Amino acid sequence: MEVGSQDKPPPTLLELLSNTLVLDATLPYLALPTVLRLSAVSTAFHRLIYETPRVFRFLDLHRCRGAYVSPSVMPIDSGGHSWRAERLDENLTEDEFYSGPLRGIHSKLSKMGVMKDVQTLVLDGLGSVTHDVLSDILLSDQYHVRLLSVVACKNLNQRKFQRLLHYMCRPSRPEGSPRLKGVYVFGTNEAVVKQSQSRMSTGREGGVTALLGAQIGASTTSPPTITTNYPQSNPNPWFSPTGFVLPHVILASNTWEETLRVCRDIVVFDAVLCTHMHSEMAPYRSDAMNTYLASSGLTMPIATHALGPDGCAGCGAAPEDAPVWGQSDVTAFPLVSPPPFSGRLVDAVRPPSIPAGSSSKQQRLVVGCTWCLSDRHCQCCHRYWCGRCYDPQRRKRALQLEAQAEHDEGDAGAVAEELKRAEGASTTIIKVYNGLCTQYCAFSEDVAAGNGAMWG
Repeated sequence: MEVGSQDKPPPTLLELLSNTLVLDATLPYLALPTVLRLSAVSTAFHRLIYETPRVFRFLDLHRCRGAYVSPSVMPIDSGGHSWRAERLDENLTEDEFYSGPLRGIHSKLSKMGVMKDVQTLVLDGLGSVTHDVLSDILLSDQYHVRLLSVVACKNLNQRKFQRLLHYMCRPSRPEGSPRLKGVYVFGTNEAVVKQSQSRMSTGREGGVTALLGAQIGASTTSPPTITTNYPQSNPNPWFSPTGFVLPHVILASNTWEETLRVCRDIVVFDAVLCTHMHSEMAPYRSDAMNTYLASSGLTMPIATHALGPDGCAGCGAAPEDAPVWGQSDVTAFPLVSPPPFSGRLVDAVRPPSIPAGSSSKQQRLVVGCTWCLSDRHCQCCHRYWCGRCYDPQRRKRALQLEAQAEHDEGDAGAVAEELKRAEGASTTIIKVYNGLCTQYCAFSEDVAAGNGAMWG
C-alpha cells in the first residue's frame, strides 16, 4: 500500500440500513421499541423508518408490557386496576374491560402511522385480546393484516371469533376480501413434540417394561433401538413423524371443524382437516366408530397427528390426493410457526426441506385424526399402516371366528369358510398392540421366560 493512499471510511449505520437488503435482514432482530428509539436518533433515521413501508409489516406485541393483563385481574369482578380508572358497571362490557391495554397501544401506534403497514400481527398469550379488538382490526379498511397469531389468548371468545371468520368468508363477501390469509390459533403441543422427538432419537428405554403397569423387577436389559430417518431438530412438527401435535385443551371441546371447512381455500390455519385420510379409512373403521362420528357431526375432524412424508410403513403410500409441496395449492398446507416476517402466505406455509434419510422424494403432508389412526398408529415411533396393509377389524373378526370354530364343531365347515374370507396374509398380522408397533417398539426386546422377563 502506498503511503499517500487513504482507506475509504466504513459506511455509517444510516447508509447500511438505507440498503433494502440489509434493512430486511436486520429488522427481524429488532423489537418495536428499538425501532422507535432508532427513529428518534435524527431526522434522517426518522424519515428512513417511517417512509419505508416494510419496516412495520411485522408487529409482535406478545411481550409488550402495556398489552399485558396480569392474572390478578381475573376474574372480572375484581373491579378497577391501574390501567383502568373506572370500575366495571352495566355500561362496560367484558370485552371492553379486558381490551383496555391493547386498545391503548393500538391507538398510539395508529396515530404514529404504524398499524396501517402491519401485515403480520402477533398477539399470542395476551389477556387483552378480545373479539371486539380483532373485529376492529380485521374488518376495517384502514388495516391490512394478512397473518394473525392469537394462540393462547384466554379472554378471546372462541365462538365469537369463529363467527367473525365465518362472516369474513361468506359467499357474498366483496371481491378481493378478506385481506386476512392466515390465522395461528391452535399452536402446537410443544411438550408432546419434544417428547416424541426424544423418543425417536434415543429409543424407548426398556421397551414394554417402561410402560405404565410394568411389574417391578422386570428386565430392562438390551433396550430396543428405534430407527428413524428424521433429526431431532426438525423445525416443523407437521412435516415429520411427531404424532400428536395439537394441544389437548383445544380438542377437549373443539368447535373449529366447521370454521376450517367454511374458510377452506380462503383463510389458512395452523391446523388442517383430516380430509384425505378420513374418506379413505371409512371402510376400515368399525361400525360403532362410524356411527358415533355421524351422530356427533364429525364428518371431517381436525387432523391431530403428523406422520411424516414417508407414508405407510408397509407400502409407503400416502392417502390419495395428499398435498405435495410444489404441486398442490398453498392453501392445502397448515401454517408453519413462527409467523414469517414477510407477511406472505407462501412463506407462512413453506415446509422444511426433506430430511436426508427420508424414503420420500417429495415433501408430502401426511396427517390423520384419532379416528383414522385407531389401532394402526405407533405412539412411540409414529409409524402407521394404511387400510390395505393392515385392517384391525379383519383381525378381530378372524380371532372371533377362530374362537367360534373351537366351540362350534357342528358348523365347522361354514365357520372355516368365513374364517378364510376374513383372514389375509398381511392384513391380519398384529402390527399395533396397546399403542405400540410390534415390529419396532412393543416386542423388540426379549421378554420371554428364562431371561429375567416380567412373564418369566
